[in-house]
Amino acid sequence: DFELPFELVFEQVPPAGQNMGITSFNARRSNGEQWEVFVGIEGTPAAETTGKLELFREGKLIGSEPVLLVPGRAKRLVFHLETAEATGLEARLTPDGFDSLALDNVAYLQIPKSRPLSIYAPSTLPAFRRALAVQKGVQIDDETKAVPGASFDLVVSDRPEDMKLDSQAALFVGFVPKDLAKLVSIVKGSIDVVDWDRSSSLLQHVLLSDVTAVDQPKIAEGVRDGDFEKLGYSILAFGHTGPLLLEKRLGARLEYYFLPHTDHSTLPYRVAFPILAANLVEIGRIQSGLSEVHETRTGVLPPLQLKPKTTYRVTGPGGVAVDVTSNDSGMVNGVAAPTIGQYRVAEGSTEVARVGVSLLDSMETSLVPVRQLQFRENLQVAASTGRLDADRPLWPLLLMVGLGFLLVEWWYFQRRPGGVPS
Repeated sequence: DFELPFELVFEQVPPAGQNMGITSFNARRSNGEQWEVFVGIEGTPAAETTGKLELFREGKLIGSEPVLLVPGRAKRLVFHLETAEATGLEARLTPDGFDSLALDNVAYLQIPKSRPLSIYAPSTLPAFRRALAVQKGVQIDDETKAVPGASFDLVVSDRPEDMKLDSQAALFVGFVPKDLAKLVSIVKGSIDVVDWDRSSSLLQHVLLSDVTAVDQPKIAEGVRDGDFEKLGYSILAFGHTGPLLLEKRLGARLEYYFLPHTDHSTLPYRVAFPILAANLVEIGRIQSGLSEVHETRTGVLPPLQLKPKTTYRVTGPGGVAVDVTSNDSGMVNGVAAPTIGQYRVAEGSTEVARVGVSLLDSMETSLVPVRQLQFRENLQVAASTGRLDADRPLWPLLLMVGLGFLLVEWWYFQRRPGGVPS
């Protein structure tokens, strides 16, 4: 909502020819070492296109499927892969005939190494330890493993000092984070759950209506829900006097805070508790990349969890390299990835990570013309219908005139009387 010091003009170019490309590339663990790999293919809506999709694992062909795209329809192909080790996948699409865009014909995906989900749960939470232990493919550690430098996939704790543990996901119960101390406090008193976010990954299929507790979160006078949002928190469950369950994303880490202590509530005696524990394990797997793996698109590399305060060299396609330093928690983020291809992260001469970046954009692949541009500043620019006036440089014309003048001058001075050359 402000005046621009210049005029924006949007002139639409003529539509290109037919095109088809890869628009999605992801994988999901089905059972143990089994993976289902999904490849989505789309094309221009006005033409029927055909081709062949090939799937490579570390450069070796492991699957091939013919592709027929009906105008206006997308196609999804499924490949089955069995591996317990980390591996790189590459999908290549070979269209039959003319193809307008070649950048969307290749996509990359990294499959992580198969391993149990590492969970930290201290002995002070026996109910959680029992509910988590019955889940498949998990390894549960207690406070004896919480040594400096220890890292876990999932942390479940009622001890404030465990907030410093390195993990991809965490659930803390029974205390208020320091940055919320002025907004909410825990007092003695009975509470009931008023409402909760049923779309939350943690609360899917979890019924909290019959849960009560003797720890009562109470918000300070004048505090609103927006005050929690300003600090990066989302309220997932409400009580009569304040929030009960909060969510916060800190970089790549996902944190949950259940303010009443679960041992001071009826939650461990409800069917909702084992469902909550199963949801928590699935969140830990997703956060750690052990359950689902999604593609990385051009723009910025995803956050990488590496060693704290260490300098790494990121080398992209074409040998373009940039040096980055991880922060105090070992996170490397904000690395530009403008080109499709493999980006290698190295510490000295040792490669520590590899990320494949792909285009994967339905709008780019479909080549559908855009008739209006919408900017964040509440500004809309429609496509121009007339030919734009543009400045044309005069130096080529002046150069040709000068060259012609020199040729005439040369002929004039070189001629002889009678047309006889000397």
